[in-house]
Formats: sequence, C-alpha cells, structure tokens
Amino acid sequence: MKGSIQCKKAAKTDPEGPTARNTGTGSIPQAVKSWIESEAPSQLGIFERAYRTRSRVAAINAMCLECMGLSRQEVRDCTDRSCPLWNVRPYK
Repeated sequence: MKGSIQCKKAAKTDPEGPTARNTGTGSIPQAVKSWIESEAPSQLGIFERAYRTRSRVAAINAMCLECMGLSRQEVRDCTDRSCPLWNVRPYK
C-alpha cells in the first residue's frame, strides 16, 4: 500500500478489541457492542442491522464506520483510495 495507512482500525493491536468478530450468531459480539455504546451510541442501529440481516450495504456502512472511528464525517472525508470499499463508501 502506498503512503500511510488511513484506516483508524489498522492502528488497533489488540486481537480481542472492538474488531473481534462472531459471525455465526447474527448478533453483535459483546466487545463490539460495548465499544459502540461507549463511543457513539447513535451508530448502534447500523451495526445491529449489519449483523442481523447480513445486508451487504449494511455491512459496508458498518465496516466504513468501524474503520474511521465511528465518525460519519471521517467516512465522508476518507482519502484511502486503495481501500476496496472506497468507491461504495456511505455518506459521500
């Protein structure tokens, strides 16, 4: 990848942190849910929809928000054109 890493998620080093996944249950893993509730409770619905419905659009929205620290403005201002989701990111 050229240049510096833009994704805030890439800076996380704890494997059990907010990015930990539990893909078999259809519900948000507790670590992720706690992180969202403490940082940006208004974004919780987006993650609930992504885990509950398995919608691709909801998954992209959640992934972009998680990558950019739960900030819609940061997703809108994302400059990481090497990201495969850049062209389909929400809030642009």
